[in-house]
Amino acid sequence: MARRLGLALITLWGISVVTFGLSRLAPGGPLEARLSEYYRQGISLSEEQQQNLKSLLGLDRSVVAQYVDWLGRFVTLDFGRSLTSMEPVRNRIGRAFGVSFVLQLCSALLIYLVAVPLGVMSAVRHGSWWDRGTTLGLFFLYSVPSFLMASLLIYALCSGNPFDWFPLYGWKSIDQAGLGWWGRLGDFLWHLVLPVICLSYASWASVSRYARTGMLEVLRQDYILAARAKGLSERKVLWSHALRNGLLPVVTLLAFLFPYLLGGSVIIENIFSIPGMGTLTFQAVHERDYPTVMALSVLVGAATLLGFLVTDLLHGILDPRLRGRS
Repeated sequence: MARRLGLALITLWGISVVTFGLSRLAPGGPLEARLSEYYRQGISLSEEQQQNLKSLLGLDRSVVAQYVDWLGRFVTLDFGRSLTSMEPVRNRIGRAFGVSFVLQLCSALLIYLVAVPLGVMSAVRHGSWWDRGTTLGLFFLYSVPSFLMASLLIYALCSGNPFDWFPLYGWKSIDQAGLGWWGRLGDFLWHLVLPVICLSYASWASVSRYARTGMLEVLRQDYILAARAKGLSERKVLWSHALRNGLLPVVTLLAFLFPYLLGGSVIIENIFSIPGMGTLTFQAVHERDYPTVMALSVLVGAATLLGFLVTDLLHGILDPRLRGRS
């Protein structure tokens, strides 16, 4: 684990270098965005004022000097200041993180609560109408783009055509302040129902197929036949003996799940007007807000690498034979 942690830190540094370079190579920049905003407001800046603004934004130095300065601050968890609002990036991420964390956690729970039982039942009933029907239905859902699913759900369940069951946008009601603690929590979760479904349904197919494949392989092993020969009930054989080893492929997906959900939330959060990390990422890229883009990119990279480390630990817990392997 110490060796893998060292490799993860090197990889994280590489992510920061690539992200920093690509952000500077992209057309436009924060200075141009700021000047365009001034132009729309009818404000014209002189050449000297433009140079002062460039110096204020920290863009008057070389790219290497800018990166060294950013890296020195980042290792102390100082993400710098936003080039658009001039507030600390840490504050912007802090406000968005809580909403996105709950959204992605609920999505991950829904994915596994739905997909794993479906995969296990498909493996147990391999080749039956249940197996074929479940596979067809899940891959049909997988083929539907998230923005289209979100639009359909909004039209069917939020507009009164035919139902008006869920809020149309936002993450809380206007009159939420008048509710108690439990009322505010319920209102918050009620606003997340449709976004969570839109983030989760596409992963049901992949996770359930991994669970199905893992269970099919395990159910053919000799120790499963021996457990059945001993007279153990089919339920005990499945849930006590087969499921633990059959879940290894599913556990591997944990390393990719949260970064995938964050990428998907860029679209879903904008559709439902949820002020989370996805919305912040879209705004930062659109505004060429370099410090915010860098902080978000490196944090997502760190979350991915942490997911790999957690996956390795879980593999060792579920299968002791894997401990000590590089």
